[in-house]
Amino acid sequence: MGGPWGWESCTPEEILTTVVRRLHAYEERTWGQLLGDTLRNHQIPTSEIVRAAQRRLQEAWGEDLPDHIYSLAVDGKKRIWGIKQGTCYRVLWWDPDHEIYPVEKRRT
Repeated sequence: MGGPWGWESCTPEEILTTVVRRLHAYEERTWGQLLGDTLRNHQIPTSEIVRAAQRRLQEAWGEDLPDHIYSLAVDGKKRIWGIKQGTCYRVLWWDPDHEIYPVEKRRT
């Protein structure tokens, strides 16, 4: 909940009006459909996220560190990060500034 990308930095209003609505909309899609929207939703190798996020995963998961984590777009740069376990998505982090896997904008 705390630390970088902790949910405590997300306001209750933001959670209810933005995050929950987006997750609810995503519930109606398959994983194939979600990840087919490659501009917004991604499966990212754990080795490619920023070092601070890799360290947090290592602390939480130890030897069972997942090979990939999943970024789901919420609004603009805002992302939810989690781990897919079977058909479930275990939410890890709130990344309002797209810091965990920064990308440069195209055509800028």
